[in-house]
Amino acid sequence: MGKLLPVEIANSTHYLAIMLPENVYNEMLVISRIKAVSIFGLILLLYLLSGYLLNKKYVEPIVGDLQQLRSNPNQRPSSDLQELDEVYRAWQSHDFQNKERLLSLEQEKSFAQQEYERAVNNLQSIALQQQELQEQYDQLQATLREQSRILSEKMALLQKEKEEAERQYASAQYIMKGYLTKDAPPIDEESFSMFVNNIAQLTAKEKEIFDLYLAGLVPKEVTAKLNITDNTLKYHNKNIYSKLGIKSRKELLQCIKYMQLHENQTP
Repeated sequence: MGKLLPVEIANSTHYLAIMLPENVYNEMLVISRIKAVSIFGLILLLYLLSGYLLNKKYVEPIVGDLQQLRSNPNQRPSSDLQELDEVYRAWQSHDFQNKERLLSLEQEKSFAQQEYERAVNNLQSIALQQQELQEQYDQLQATLREQSRILSEKMALLQKEKEEAERQYASAQYIMKGYLTKDAPPIDEESFSMFVNNIAQLTAKEKEIFDLYLAGLVPKEVTAKLNITDNTLKYHNKNIYSKLGIKSRKELLQCIKYMQLHENQTP
């Protein structure tokens, strides 16, 4: 086995050849490998030993203190590590703040509970009052309905009595007065009622003519007053007679006089 090594001598390059037997080279190679493995093993052993020592001196105490802080935050860490001591103080400060916050929340909860109980009591009291008022209202409604029914019956009875009294009064007046005109026949109550009720069916012009007759005007005065012809007045008179249930002007005057007399004598 050989090895060439360049050598500078007097500004010229020469090569030094080293020649070794193969068995010697192999022995040297084995020895160098053993040395390398030994050195690597020594380094690895030193690394493991330093890791073990660091673990015993720093890691295990720190882990123990962290577990202790987790289980009992109030106990101070046994190690002198500054970072761990800062964690402990921060933990204590945070725990104190949490306790204050928890105390404040408990007070707020107690106050809210009291307010809730007070509101529930008020609602129950209001519900009872509302129920009492509803019962009173129902009783008043029942009383009012009963009184209204009684008053309605009395009003209906009084109305019937009034109608009967008016009919008897009108009949008595008619008997006492007799004929209102010499030529017109007597007026029965039914015809007169139809006459009065049908006045509302007259048109505006017909009502105007009827009001003039009611005021005592004669046909000539009506035509002059309204500036219409006799034929126009006759046409309107025919419609008035038909709507009021009469047949002539005499019956119209008879009903008008009877109506005026009835209005004057009605209390």
